[in-house]
Amino acid sequence: MSLPTFPSGGNSIPVEVFPPVGTPNGGLVVIAHGSDGMVAPWAGMIQDYAKALAAKQFTAIIPYYFGQATPPLPPPALFALIPSFHKVLSDAIAFGKTLPAVNAARVGLLGFSLGGNLCLRLRGSAKVVVSYFAPNAFLGGIGPPAATHQAFVQLHHGENDTISQAESIYRQLKGEHTATELHTYVEATHGFGGPGDASARVQSKSLTLDFLQARL
Repeated sequence: MSLPTFPSGGNSIPVEVFPPVGTPNGGLVVIAHGSDGMVAPWAGMIQDYAKALAAKQFTAIIPYYFGQATPPLPPPALFALIPSFHKVLSDAIAFGKTLPAVNAARVGLLGFSLGGNLCLRLRGSAKVVVSYFAPNAFLGGIGPPAATHQAFVQLHHGENDTISQAESIYRQLKGEHTATELHTYVEATHGFGGPGDASARVQSKSLTLDFLQARL
């Protein structure tokens, strides 16, 4: 499948675009995948979010922000590229704002794991941020408070997740006086991909869609 691209750092970045179904509501949601990239089973899950958002009249895009990197990279090499990933996602936001029927003032970010951390770093560029099971300290944190405005933030975390550090992120955001929700799921694991995580997947997706509709 040939995808459209946008420029970033001298590279052409592939991006999946999901136009709104029916009358557009003007909202743009940029979705950031995790450290495995857009591979099964995560690609299908992320695309399902994009389709659900499009059905609710949002424009949704999924940038392949690894660019020239070939996932999966070992964590030290992958995490060293965080500044370049941050730049690509920032350029993805700029690209999304150029799409038909998008109101540039109504940008939402939705990220998973590494992508969740990156979206939180970009919270000053969005009106709404939803972050799933994002690591914190070992990725160097989520950056300083937004200089201009504060996004509405929703966090999702499994209680059996040993990688996500949602509680520390929640404390930092509340300390910044950012309107933040933290939703935890009993026995859910990182990625909500385990056989016992079906309830967490259903509940969190419903909360995410409702939050984006209400705030974006």
